[in-house]
Amino acid sequence: MKRKIRQIRRPLRSIASSRGRSRAPSGPAARVLQILLLFATGPAQASVEEIAVAIKAPKSSTYRYVKILKEAGFVVETGTGHLEVAPLATGLVRNSKLAGKLISIARPVMQRLTQGSRELTLLVKRSGHFGVCIASCESIMPIRYTFEVGTTFPLHLPGALRRSLLAYASEAERELILAEAMRIDPQFRPQRNSLIRELETIRQRGYAESETEITPDLWGISAPIIAGDASNSALVLLAPAYRVSSTEKSRLRSAVRSAAKELSAQLDLTV
Repeated sequence: MKRKIRQIRRPLRSIASSRGRSRAPSGPAARVLQILLLFATGPAQASVEEIAVAIKAPKSSTYRYVKILKEAGFVVETGTGHLEVAPLATGLVRNSKLAGKLISIARPVMQRLTQGSRELTLLVKRSGHFGVCIASCESIMPIRYTFEVGTTFPLHLPGALRRSLLAYASEAERELILAEAMRIDPQFRPQRNSLIRELETIRQRGYAESETEITPDLWGISAPIIAGDASNSALVLLAPAYRVSSTEKSRLRSAVRSAAKELSAQLDLTV
């Protein structure tokens, strides 16, 4: 029996499947994404005419899509009139590769943590004002929670997986995240100062912990994965609260923190 952890946003895979697989993407946004994918999988450079043929769109419309990408800084025009990927998009590719490296390093550590605890282990990463689950290792217990890879979540809400990502963001990043949270969620404003104090406590003790803060009967602990002097990812363990005694919680705190430190050390060696 699985218990789904409810999230603010569903992963893209779920959204796509709910709309039906037979319907092809349409509209300007889909066309812009098609052009980005073209550069990701095709030639290093392409003309507007070549792009129009590849995405099966009129040349006049393709010019508009390309203009959007140029203004956003994703593509630039070469001296020959062709287009190529801009440094901004190259940076996105680099971040994707770094996330892939983190997942490959973390996978055996997560499997070992799940085998030792029998509970759900997650790898989460900060991405802008949100967190995202980039890897999971499911609990081996008959009654368990699940968490889909690709699920995103706002960082200002309660919960161990959110708190560790927010606590270890730089001060400038935290201020931007909290400012955006107050803009989109007016009820959060009175909680801002108490949250800042809580984040300081998390940094001092080295981990975040929560119980039934969003999902009833859910206990969780998360510890930062630190590469160099920065952290934008965390290792998380989630379990039904009724299944973890105070003694077991103490053991799992130690296990998660040790696993996160192991990953941090491995990342330092590969940087």
